[in-house]
Amino acid sequence: MDNKAIKYGILVNSCSDSKNHRTYELGISDDRIKNSHHLSCYDWEMTNEAIKSLESLISSKKGEYDWGTEQIMITSEPEISTLEDYMYEESLPNVKTSLLLNLMKEWRLFQLKYNDKETLQQIVKKAYNLVILNPKKYVQRNSKTDYDICIDRELISLQLIKKQGDFKLNPDEYASQIKRIVW
Repeated sequence: MDNKAIKYGILVNSCSDSKNHRTYELGISDDRIKNSHHLSCYDWEMTNEAIKSLESLISSKKGEYDWGTEQIMITSEPEISTLEDYMYEESLPNVKTSLLLNLMKEWRLFQLKYNDKETLQQIVKKAYNLVILNPKKYVQRNSKTDYDICIDRELISLQLIKKQGDFKLNPDEYASQIKRIVW
């Protein structure tokens, strides 16, 4: 994970059904690929399929591979990929297919890294502790519940609700409340 154009994120949400339950989402984007954050909805199997198909396409130097999400549709050829935003019905700038392959490989590594609950909890505890020490420094503009902190090029966004006692937990308690992955 060394490409500076690629952004990594972890979003931890409070669930309204219980103050002792939180979910998290992982995300990735590449500044050079407009709307690439929509590819974060790819689960492990879809990510591996995209990587396999793109590698095969690039190495064979022929054919095309259609893929994407409800929002963004991609037609990849060996050198160049065309992107369409279905929601806004607009063509997006073409990108190198190798750039998309790199993004999907980075996404797989990021998924693998945080599939380990202990690794996830460690970075979330670190972020939570820093936010608790200085909430005004990390609160999002125009928000009373969302806090952003960047650790090792990863943006950690925490939803903390005072009425639920989120600021009174110790980092271990907070991190232990993360129960499931949302992809």
